[in-house]
Amino acid sequence: MPAPGIEIEEGCRSTIGGVDLVYSRLRAVAGTRARLAVDPRFVRDGIVRGGALLDQAATEAQWQGPVGRRPERWLQEEPAGAIAFCPTNWGWHEGCWFLERDDEGARWLGLPGDLPRGDLWVLGRMEDGWQGLAGSPADLLASGLGCGLEMPCLVTEGQARPLHFVLGHARLRADLRNVFDFAAGRGPGLPPEFWVLLRKILPTEVLAARIFLEGGAIELPLDAMEPGEADRLARLVRATQLPALRMVGGALRVEGPLPKARIPAFGLGATPGGDLVVVAVQGRGRSLPGVTIEELAQLLVESGVASGGFGSAGGDVALVERTVAGSRLRNLPSNRDRRTGQPVSRRVPAVLLLGP
Repeated sequence: MPAPGIEIEEGCRSTIGGVDLVYSRLRAVAGTRARLAVDPRFVRDGIVRGGALLDQAATEAQWQGPVGRRPERWLQEEPAGAIAFCPTNWGWHEGCWFLERDDEGARWLGLPGDLPRGDLWVLGRMEDGWQGLAGSPADLLASGLGCGLEMPCLVTEGQARPLHFVLGHARLRADLRNVFDFAAGRGPGLPPEFWVLLRKILPTEVLAARIFLEGGAIELPLDAMEPGEADRLARLVRATQLPALRMVGGALRVEGPLPKARIPAFGLGATPGGDLVVVAVQGRGRSLPGVTIEELAQLLVESGVASGGFGSAGGDVALVERTVAGSRLRNLPSNRDRRTGQPVSRRVPAVLLLGP
């Protein structure tokens, strides 16, 4: 059983288009203990990038060890009933930060040399509970937040924000595969290498995101890829014959508008009373493809959230509970054990720990 003050329930509802959304919803009352735990190597050593995102193989070679830690490891020293999950995509790319406070004061945590600029939105824990706050990095440091999770804001004043208002956030621009379905619903049948190679050339500009959303075409050069990668991606594009993608000389042409991506995802938010709400939606299955960002925002609204945001996605979406005997999953992650094929958590850069 989760610690007192924490409830986890399972839910299911259908979208207007008839897609089933299956999710686990956690609610932690205001005052529940919460703290961040991060893998310090991300802050100290930084990452090797493959496009905008971490290149896992190259980073493991540089660190001489695995990248990140599984939530179960962080829970080893926690009492029974504690919960751990990866709240945002912190560590996987630049432009995402945590606000941390201890006896020495408050600070921003991110990759080396990557400091927040401009106005930010964070979901943060205050003395009287959780709330969403917007402001400059300096103002947020001085706000009294015990910890803050910077992320794209999906809900304000109990209302979902339109997607085009969120597209400029670095979280979305770093991996537009979380926003748009480049495979037009055929993703489960494509080789994983296609997605690994595609992410290396995806643009990170707002203009490109607008084209994918509203219509138009953009050509993505392949000349920055490693030797052999461009040829492999070109062969995969020609073999898959996806309607929005085609090779034009030495570039990949993408024609919008693209359908919205369905993904496993975390939505996090605060109720008017300061409770923390976490919605973990299943995805990447043929019968349960996942949730769009717009649908995730609506799920947060339906869960009573006043302010909320888009957390981690994909295989990071795992709610893990510490038990007397060890640990157990409180949702079904899309990540699978290579040997057994069963759902398992995967290594992540950081977790939020909730509990006694």
